[in-house]
Amino acid sequence: MNRTLLIVIVFAGFLTCCARAIYVSVPESPTDTFDWPFGIQPFTCVNCPNKYSTFIKEEIHISNNRLQWNPLSKKELENTSFLLTIHNTIKRLGYNNFLSKDLYQEKFEPFIDSLIEWKAQKRDTANYYYKFWQRRRAQMNDDAIWTILNEVKSIYETGDAPVNENFVNQDLLQTLNLDLQMVHNNYDDQPLFFQRVFEHLKEQKKYAEAYTLLHRPVAFDELGFNQLEWLQQLPIDSSRRSYNGGIDTTTSLGHFDRNGKWHDEHLFWLDYPGP
Repeated sequence: MNRTLLIVIVFAGFLTCCARAIYVSVPESPTDTFDWPFGIQPFTCVNCPNKYSTFIKEEIHISNNRLQWNPLSKKELENTSFLLTIHNTIKRLGYNNFLSKDLYQEKFEPFIDSLIEWKAQKRDTANYYYKFWQRRRAQMNDDAIWTILNEVKSIYETGDAPVNENFVNQDLLQTLNLDLQMVHNNYDDQPLFFQRVFEHLKEQKKYAEAYTLLHRPVAFDELGFNQLEWLQQLPIDSSRRSYNGGIDTTTSLGHFDRNGKWHDEHLFWLDYPGP
Protein backbone atom coordinates (compact mmCIF):
# COMPACT_ATOMS: atom_id res chain seq x y z
CA MET A 1 0.00 0.00 0.00
CA ASN A 2 2.74 2.44 1.01
CA ARG A 3 4.82 1.45 -2.00
CA THR A 4 1.87 2.08 -4.35
CA LEU A 5 1.25 5.49 -2.77
CA LEU A 6 4.94 6.36 -3.12
CA ILE A 7 4.91 5.44 -6.83
CA VAL A 8 1.80 7.58 -7.40
CA ILE A 9 3.40 10.54 -5.62
CA VAL A 10 6.64 10.21 -7.58
CA PHE A 11 4.74 9.88 -10.87
CA ALA A 12 2.58 12.91 -10.06
CA GLY A 13 5.69 14.88 -9.18
CA PHE A 14 7.29 13.85 -12.46
CA LEU A 15 4.27 15.07 -14.43
CA THR A 16 4.22 18.32 -12.48
CA CYS A 17 7.86 19.14 -13.04
CA CYS A 18 7.77 18.22 -16.71
CA ALA A 19 4.47 19.89 -17.57
CA ARG A 20 5.06 23.22 -19.19
CA ALA A 21 2.91 26.30 -19.11
CA ILE A 22 2.71 28.39 -22.26
CA TYR A 23 3.84 31.97 -21.69
CA VAL A 24 2.83 34.48 -24.29
CA SER A 25 5.38 37.21 -24.97
CA VAL A 26 5.73 39.79 -27.69
CA PRO A 27 8.94 41.34 -29.03
CA GLU A 28 9.47 45.07 -29.01
CA SER A 29 8.46 46.87 -32.18
CA PRO A 30 11.25 47.14 -34.76
CA THR A 31 13.15 50.40 -34.61
CA ASP A 32 12.02 51.29 -38.13
CA THR A 33 8.34 51.15 -37.16
CA PHE A 34 6.93 54.65 -36.88
CA ASP A 35 5.76 55.18 -33.32
CA TRP A 36 2.73 57.04 -32.01
CA PRO A 37 3.36 60.79 -32.04
CA PHE A 38 3.55 62.78 -28.81
CA GLY A 39 2.60 59.90 -26.55
CA ILE A 40 -1.07 59.83 -27.57
CA GLN A 41 -2.03 56.16 -27.58
CA PRO A 42 -4.53 55.15 -30.28
CA PHE A 43 -7.47 52.77 -29.91
CA THR A 44 -8.10 53.51 -26.24
CA CYS A 45 -11.76 54.53 -26.38
CA VAL A 46 -14.90 54.35 -28.52
CA ASN A 47 -17.15 57.30 -29.27
CA CYS A 48 -14.95 59.77 -27.37
CA PRO A 49 -14.73 62.83 -29.65
CA ASN A 50 -12.94 64.89 -26.98
CA LYS A 51 -10.02 62.48 -26.69
CA TYR A 52 -7.41 64.68 -28.38
CA SER A 53 -8.61 68.00 -26.99
CA THR A 54 -8.64 66.53 -23.48
CA PHE A 55 -5.08 65.27 -23.90
CA ILE A 56 -3.92 68.67 -25.16
CA LYS A 57 -5.62 70.54 -22.32
CA GLU A 58 -4.28 68.21 -19.63
CA GLU A 59 -0.80 67.43 -20.92
CA ILE A 60 0.43 70.44 -22.90
CA HIS A 61 1.03 73.57 -20.86
CA ILE A 62 2.38 76.99 -21.73
CA SER A 63 3.40 78.86 -18.59
CA ASN A 64 5.18 82.22 -18.42
CA ASN A 65 5.20 82.23 -22.23
CA ARG A 66 7.18 78.99 -22.23
CA LEU A 67 6.21 75.56 -23.45
CA GLN A 68 6.32 73.28 -20.40
CA TRP A 69 6.22 70.06 -22.42
CA ASN A 70 8.64 68.25 -24.67
CA PRO A 71 7.48 64.84 -25.88
CA LEU A 72 10.33 64.42 -28.36
CA SER A 73 13.80 63.11 -27.66
CA LYS A 74 16.93 65.02 -28.66
CA LYS A 75 17.45 62.54 -31.50
CA GLU A 76 13.90 63.07 -32.78
CA LEU A 77 14.22 66.86 -32.58
CA GLU A 78 17.40 66.76 -34.61
CA ASN A 79 15.72 64.63 -37.29
CA THR A 80 14.06 67.15 -39.60
CA SER A 81 12.60 64.36 -41.72
CA PHE A 82 10.88 62.95 -38.62
CA LEU A 83 9.41 66.34 -37.72
CA LEU A 84 8.19 67.07 -41.24
CA THR A 85 6.72 63.57 -41.51
CA ILE A 86 4.59 63.96 -38.38
CA HIS A 87 3.51 67.43 -39.52
CA ASN A 88 2.55 66.45 -43.06
CA THR A 89 0.83 63.24 -41.99
CA ILE A 90 -1.36 65.14 -39.52
CA LYS A 91 -1.88 67.84 -42.14
CA ARG A 92 -3.04 65.16 -44.57
CA LEU A 93 -5.80 64.16 -42.13
CA GLY A 94 -6.53 67.72 -41.06
CA TYR A 95 -5.15 69.51 -38.02
CA ASN A 96 -8.68 70.43 -36.97
CA ASN A 97 -9.40 66.74 -36.34
CA PHE A 98 -6.88 66.83 -33.49
CA LEU A 99 -6.78 70.49 -32.42
CA SER A 100 -9.84 72.68 -32.85
CA LYS A 101 -9.48 76.27 -34.02
CA ASP A 102 -10.92 77.56 -30.74
CA LEU A 103 -8.42 75.59 -28.67
CA TYR A 104 -5.57 76.64 -30.96
CA GLN A 105 -6.46 80.31 -30.59
CA GLU A 106 -6.92 80.00 -26.85
CA LYS A 107 -3.78 78.03 -26.06
CA PHE A 108 -1.21 78.23 -28.84
CA GLU A 109 -1.72 81.20 -31.15
CA PRO A 110 0.08 83.86 -29.04
CA PHE A 111 2.97 81.47 -28.35
CA ILE A 112 3.42 80.52 -32.02
CA ASP A 113 3.12 84.15 -33.13
CA SER A 114 5.88 85.12 -30.70
CA LEU A 115 8.14 82.32 -31.89
CA ILE A 116 7.67 83.35 -35.52
CA GLU A 117 8.32 87.01 -34.68
CA TRP A 118 11.54 86.23 -32.81
CA LYS A 119 13.03 83.94 -35.49
CA ALA A 120 15.05 86.79 -37.05
CA GLN A 121 15.74 88.70 -33.83
CA LYS A 122 19.28 88.74 -32.43
CA ARG A 123 19.13 91.48 -29.84
CA ASP A 124 18.22 89.82 -26.53
CA THR A 125 20.15 86.76 -25.41
CA ALA A 126 18.05 86.47 -22.21
CA ASN A 127 14.75 86.16 -24.04
CA TYR A 128 13.13 82.68 -24.08
CA TYR A 129 12.17 82.91 -27.76
CA TYR A 130 15.68 83.95 -28.75
CA LYS A 131 17.12 81.01 -26.83
CA PHE A 132 14.53 78.72 -28.42
CA TRP A 133 15.83 79.56 -31.88
CA GLN A 134 19.44 79.32 -30.73
CA ARG A 135 18.76 75.74 -29.61
CA ARG A 136 17.06 74.97 -32.92
CA ARG A 137 20.05 76.34 -34.85
CA ALA A 138 22.38 74.20 -32.78
CA GLN A 139 20.22 71.18 -33.67
CA MET A 140 20.11 72.32 -37.31
CA ASN A 141 16.33 72.00 -37.41
CA ASP A 142 15.43 75.70 -37.30
CA ASP A 143 14.31 75.84 -40.95
CA ALA A 144 12.04 72.80 -40.52
CA ILE A 145 10.51 74.18 -37.30
CA TRP A 146 10.06 77.58 -38.98
CA THR A 147 8.21 75.93 -41.88
CA ILE A 148 5.98 73.91 -39.56
CA LEU A 149 5.05 76.88 -37.36
CA ASN A 150 4.17 79.07 -40.35
CA GLU A 151 2.10 76.33 -41.96
CA VAL A 152 0.21 75.65 -38.73
CA LYS A 153 -0.50 79.39 -38.43
CA SER A 154 -1.72 79.42 -42.05
CA ILE A 155 -3.96 76.41 -41.47
CA TYR A 156 -5.83 78.08 -38.64
CA GLU A 157 -5.93 81.53 -40.24
CA THR A 158 -6.74 80.70 -43.86
CA GLY A 159 -7.42 76.98 -43.83
CA ASP A 160 -4.73 76.47 -46.43
CA ALA A 161 -1.35 74.70 -46.31
CA PRO A 162 -0.22 72.30 -49.05
CA VAL A 163 0.72 68.76 -48.04
CA ASN A 164 4.15 67.51 -49.04
CA GLU A 165 3.28 63.91 -49.94
CA ASN A 166 6.97 62.96 -49.77
CA PHE A 167 6.72 63.42 -46.01
CA VAL A 168 3.49 61.50 -45.43
CA ASN A 169 4.02 58.24 -43.56
CA GLN A 170 1.35 55.79 -44.75
CA ASP A 171 1.53 53.56 -41.68
CA LEU A 172 1.07 56.48 -39.28
CA LEU A 173 -1.62 57.90 -41.56
CA GLN A 174 -3.60 54.66 -41.41
CA THR A 175 -3.17 54.38 -37.63
CA LEU A 176 -4.43 57.90 -37.00
CA ASN A 177 -7.24 57.52 -39.52
CA LEU A 178 -8.45 54.31 -37.85
CA ASP A 179 -8.22 55.94 -34.45
CA LEU A 180 -10.29 58.91 -35.64
CA GLN A 181 -12.92 56.45 -36.87
CA MET A 182 -12.98 54.79 -33.45
CA VAL A 183 -13.03 58.11 -31.59
CA HIS A 184 -16.03 59.32 -33.59
CA ASN A 185 -17.72 55.91 -33.80
CA ASN A 186 -17.50 56.28 -37.57
CA TYR A 187 -17.97 52.76 -38.93
CA ASP A 188 -20.86 50.64 -40.11
CA ASP A 189 -19.83 47.20 -38.83
CA GLN A 190 -18.15 47.26 -35.41
CA PRO A 191 -16.80 43.66 -35.40
CA LEU A 192 -15.40 44.10 -38.92
CA PHE A 193 -13.83 47.43 -37.95
CA PHE A 194 -12.12 46.03 -34.84
CA GLN A 195 -10.86 43.09 -36.88
CA ARG A 196 -9.34 45.58 -39.31
CA VAL A 197 -7.65 47.47 -36.46
CA PHE A 198 -6.27 44.21 -35.03
CA GLU A 199 -4.83 43.21 -38.40
CA HIS A 200 -3.29 46.68 -38.80
CA LEU A 201 -1.56 46.42 -35.41
CA LYS A 202 -0.23 42.98 -36.30
CA GLU A 203 1.15 44.29 -39.59
CA GLN A 204 2.89 47.06 -37.64
CA LYS A 205 4.26 44.45 -35.21
CA LYS A 206 2.52 46.30 -32.38
CA TYR A 207 1.73 42.99 -30.69
CA ALA A 208 1.21 44.31 -27.16
CA GLU A 209 -1.26 46.89 -28.48
CA ALA A 210 -2.99 44.19 -30.55
CA TYR A 211 -3.34 42.07 -27.42
CA THR A 212 -4.78 45.00 -25.47
CA LEU A 213 -7.32 45.53 -28.25
CA LEU A 214 -8.67 42.04 -27.59
CA HIS A 215 -9.85 43.25 -24.17
CA ARG A 216 -10.45 46.99 -24.46
CA PRO A 217 -11.93 49.36 -25.29
CA VAL A 218 -14.39 46.66 -26.40
CA ALA A 219 -13.72 43.03 -25.49
CA PHE A 220 -13.52 40.84 -28.58
CA ASP A 221 -15.81 38.21 -27.00
CA GLU A 222 -18.49 40.92 -26.83
CA LEU A 223 -18.09 41.31 -30.59
CA GLY A 224 -18.79 37.61 -31.11
CA PHE A 225 -15.14 36.59 -31.53
CA ASN A 226 -13.18 33.95 -29.63
CA GLN A 227 -10.44 35.88 -27.84
CA LEU A 228 -8.15 32.86 -27.51
CA GLU A 229 -8.30 32.18 -31.25
CA TRP A 230 -7.21 35.77 -31.90
CA LEU A 231 -4.57 35.52 -29.19
CA GLN A 232 -2.99 32.58 -30.96
CA GLN A 233 -2.23 34.84 -33.92
CA LEU A 234 0.32 36.69 -31.77
CA PRO A 235 3.91 35.48 -31.15
CA ILE A 236 4.01 32.74 -28.51
CA ASP A 237 6.99 31.89 -26.36
CA SER A 238 6.52 28.42 -24.87
CA SER A 239 9.13 28.67 -22.13
CA ARG A 240 9.52 30.73 -18.99
CA ARG A 241 12.74 32.75 -19.28
CA SER A 242 14.74 34.32 -16.50
CA TYR A 243 16.79 37.36 -17.45
CA ASN A 244 18.71 37.81 -14.16
CA GLY A 245 18.89 41.55 -14.52
CA GLY A 246 19.53 41.42 -18.25
CA ILE A 247 17.57 43.36 -20.86
CA ASP A 248 14.13 41.85 -21.40
CA THR A 249 13.20 42.49 -25.03
CA THR A 250 9.71 41.08 -24.68
CA THR A 251 6.49 42.15 -23.05
CA SER A 252 4.82 39.39 -21.05
CA LEU A 253 1.12 39.20 -21.82
CA GLY A 254 0.08 36.24 -19.69
CA HIS A 255 0.14 32.46 -19.74
CA PHE A 256 -1.87 29.28 -20.07
CA ASP A 257 -1.57 27.18 -16.93
CA ARG A 258 -1.09 23.42 -16.95
CA ASN A 259 -4.85 22.95 -17.15
CA GLY A 260 -5.09 25.12 -20.24
CA LYS A 261 -6.64 28.11 -18.43
CA TRP A 262 -5.51 31.57 -19.53
CA HIS A 263 -4.17 34.04 -16.93
CA ASP A 264 -3.52 37.72 -17.55
CA GLU A 265 -4.80 39.33 -14.34
CA HIS A 266 -1.57 41.30 -13.91
CA LEU A 267 -2.37 43.35 -17.00
CA PHE A 268 -5.58 44.65 -15.50
CA TRP A 269 -3.72 45.70 -12.37
CA LEU A 270 -1.40 47.77 -14.54
CA ASP A 271 -4.43 49.84 -15.55
CA TYR A 272 -5.96 49.93 -12.07
CA PRO A 273 -6.85 53.57 -11.31
CA GLY A 274 -6.84 53.22 -7.52
CA PRO A 275 -4.02 53.69 -4.99
